[in-house]
Amino acid sequence: MIRIPKGRKKKYSFADDLMASDTRISLIFGGLSILITIGTVIAGTIRGGDLPDRAGILLLISAVMAFTGLCFGGIAYRSVEGDNNAKRFSVILSLIAIALLVILYFMGRQ
Repeated sequence: MIRIPKGRKKKYSFADDLMASDTRISLIFGGLSILITIGTVIAGTIRGGDLPDRAGILLLISAVMAFTGLCFGGIAYRSVEGDNNAKRFSVILSLIAIALLVILYFMGRQ
């Protein structure tokens, strides 16, 4: 006789993609934001702080991209599709980008 265990049923979710499109957008925006921020810091270090005004605009664009990546990561985190680890990583990546920009802001005010 075969016994069927009682308890919770496993819920399966099938999706065509391993990663939701919102997660991809969030990963791309968060990664580019970190690259722009680090690149600007390196360029400022090499040039001794003498950067053109375009560097400030790049940091502003980086902030907008980090915030947009965080929003898309939050949307993706609520959706059912895709891998949860990728969703978490996309949110964490955007939070790291925002944290870098906040640290740079407070270091520049001194």
